[in-house]
Amino acid sequence: MKLIFICRPKFDRPKYFGAVRENSSPGTPVELEHPIKIFDADEGPNRDFMVILRGEGSGKFQVDPATGKIFVGNFPLDREEKQMYSLKLIATDRGNLSTSAVLELSIIDINDNP
Repeated sequence: MKLIFICRPKFDRPKYFGAVRENSSPGTPVELEHPIKIFDADEGPNRDFMVILRGEGSGKFQVDPATGKIFVGNFPLDREEKQMYSLKLIATDRGNLSTSAVLELSIIDINDNP
């Protein structure tokens, strides 16, 4: 008899913090205090997962669905417009089980106003 695990993916932290400079070019990596790490105890294809971002302003960032690395998206970041983004990271495995963590991103001012 073979055991089949049905486990949700798990983030190694409930909350992650990061920062990026305003007006950063698309594709610029977001600096995180701790790298996002996700584990899934399932065996076989259910061990694979994808990561997405949700929340107000999530479209300004991109996430590598396989690694969870965060990058600046195709929309400009302006600290005078918004200083902090509080987003939700959601990891979903092939068994359609998911879990989430909070991602708080600070926008660093580059003194672009004369």
